[in-house]
Amino acid sequence: MEEITHKMCPIKVGNLSGQPLVSVIVSNYNYCKYIEQAIRSVFDQTYCNLEVIVCDDGSTDRSVEVLNGLVNIDARLKIIIQKNQGQSKSINTGFSVSKGEIICLLDADDLFLPSKVQEVVDVFVQDEENGACSHFLKVIDSDGRITGETIPSQLDEGFVGNKILKKGGNGYFAPTSGLSYRREVFECITPLPDNLRISADAYITQAAAFITKIVCINNCLGCYRIHGRNNYQGTININNLRYLVEELVPSTFIACRNFLSAFSGDEVAAHLKLDQSTYYLENIVIYCCLSGAKVDEVSPFSEKHVFSSLPYTARSKMLYLLYKSPRLISSTIARALLSNNFIRTVLGPLGKVLGFKKT
Repeated sequence: MEEITHKMCPIKVGNLSGQPLVSVIVSNYNYCKYIEQAIRSVFDQTYCNLEVIVCDDGSTDRSVEVLNGLVNIDARLKIIIQKNQGQSKSINTGFSVSKGEIICLLDADDLFLPSKVQEVVDVFVQDEENGACSHFLKVIDSDGRITGETIPSQLDEGFVGNKILKKGGNGYFAPTSGLSYRREVFECITPLPDNLRISADAYITQAAAFITKIVCINNCLGCYRIHGRNNYQGTININNLRYLVEELVPSTFIACRNFLSAFSGDEVAAHLKLDQSTYYLENIVIYCCLSGAKVDEVSPFSEKHVFSSLPYTARSKMLYLLYKSPRLISSTIARALLSNNFIRTVLGPLGKVLGFKKT
C-alpha cells in the first residue's frame, strides 16, 4: 500500500473572490411539508451573496404547488421541475445551472442555521487549500423540535484519501446538509452516477475525500430532521438494510472505484476493496441477524471471511453471537441489542471488562 498511496494528493483550487457567490443546491422529492422551511432557512442567512437552486425530482405530492408559491419571494431562488430520476440526477441538474464558487448541499427536509453560510465562506477563505467543508447537525423531529442528539459522532479532517483507501472508502463524514465544496472539487466528482437514486452523499463524500483536504467546523450549523421517511437514520428498518447491503453500498463502491481509476489510475483504484469496509461488513451481519439470511446469500463474501475481516471489538463479538443464534432471539430483541444506545451504554463498559478494544 505504501508505494501506491504517495500518488494520492489533494488537487489545487483557485483563489476566492472577496465575497464569493455561494450556490445552495436543494434536491426535493415529496417533501412538500418541509421544503418551504428549508428554503426560508437559506434566505435567513447572515451571508447574502448566495443563490438557491431547488430541483424537484418529479414529486407526486404538493411540492410543485408549494414551490410555485415561493417563486416571487426572492430573486435569488431558482426552481427546476424534472421527471423523477433520483437524487444524483437532481443534484447534477442543480449544479449544471449554478454559478457559485462555493457549493452547499441541503436536503429538502433539513434546515440551515443562520450563520452556516458565513462560517463556511470564512473557513474556505482562510485556507484556500481546503476544497471541502463539513460540520455537525442538530437532530430535530418532524415538528422541528430539537431532540438533543447531534450527528455525526465525529468528522474526518485534513487530507484523508490515503486513510480511507485502506478502509474500503469508510470515513467519518457529515450527511448531505452538512456538506460544502469548492466549485473546482464538485466539478471533478460530477456528474454523480445516475444509478445512485438515494443517499448520493455517500459517493460525494468519499470521492471528494480522495482528491481534496477537508476542513471541519466543530459547531452545529444545521438541523437534520428525522421523521420516519429518512434513509438509514433512526430506527432499524430491515428493508433499508437489505437495499443498503445488496445495492447501495456495492453500487457506491463501484462508482468510487471508477472515479478513483479515472482520477488516480487503475493501480491506485485496485487498492480500494469492499471487504475492507467495516461499515459494509457490519451491516451485512446486522441484516442477517434480523432476517435470518446467511452471509453468503446476501454478499459476495463467505461467513468466515466477513467475521475474520471485522475488527475484534465488543460490537463485532455481539454481532457474531447474534448471528450464530438468530432463531433464538426475536426481531424486537435483536433490534434493541443492535441499537446505538445499547452499544454505547452496555457494550462499551462490557468490552472493558472482557478485554475487548473500545468500539
